[in-house]
Amino acid sequence: MNWKTPKENKPPQGLKVLCVRTGDFYVAQRFGEYWLSIPFYDSVFRQFQPPDLWTFIEFPDNYKGVLLFGLTDQDGLITLDELEKLCPEDYETFVGENIDLFDIKADFNEILS
Repeated sequence: MNWKTPKENKPPQGLKVLCVRTGDFYVAQRFGEYWLSIPFYDSVFRQFQPPDLWTFIEFPDNYKGVLLFGLTDQDGLITLDELEKLCPEDYETFVGENIDLFDIKADFNEILS
């Protein structure tokens, strides 16, 4: 495996990647600056901060492990990176709603108090 640091190299947004943070391994998707673990949105073990390291996952044939979106005015599917460029407001809404599901603001408030 070729491990990367998120400061030097980021995966495409929405692609499932294997991550390690403080010795714990998990799968996550990057949404902007947030790395949301899968599928534990409501778990005390969820992660949303950049990992220490990450690497691509070798999926079986025909599986890509990437989140794709369909736009009503366009044929085919697009990636999250493409959504950010083509529809920045929709991108912000999507990422914001996922961040709200993680309740990240509440976590930061707990840390600060």
